[in-house]
Amino acid sequence: DGGETWLVVLDRTMLTAIGLIGFFMLVNVVSIAHATLMARDPVPVTPEPGTRVAFLTTYVPGKEPLAMVRATLQGAVRLRHDGPLDVWLLDEGNDPDARALCAELGVRHFTR
Repeated sequence: DGGETWLVVLDRTMLTAIGLIGFFMLVNVVSIAHATLMARDPVPVTPEPGTRVAFLTTYVPGKEPLAMVRATLQGAVRLRHDGPLDVWLLDEGNDPDARALCAELGVRHFTR
C-alpha cells in the first residue's frame, strides 16, 4: 500500500538522524577527552621590546566588590614592560565609582 511508504521513509530518516546525533556526541566526548589528556601548562611568552601590550580586566557592578577591582588594577599598573602598556577596565555597568577609580589610577575605562 502506497499510503504507508512515507511512514517507512520517515522512520528511516529519523533513525539516520538519531544515529548521526549519537555519532557526533561520541566524537565530541572523544575529542574533549583527547584535548584534556594532551593539555599542558602554557609556556610563558615574553613580548618583544617595544611591543604595545594591553591588560584587560572586567567588572560587573554588584557582582564583585570594588575593592577587589582596585587591588587588580593596582597590580596591573605595577606591571613592567619594555614598551607601551595599556591597562583597561571593561565595566559592564558604567559605574561612576569604577570610572573614578580608573581616573585615580590612570587606567583606561570602557563600557558598552
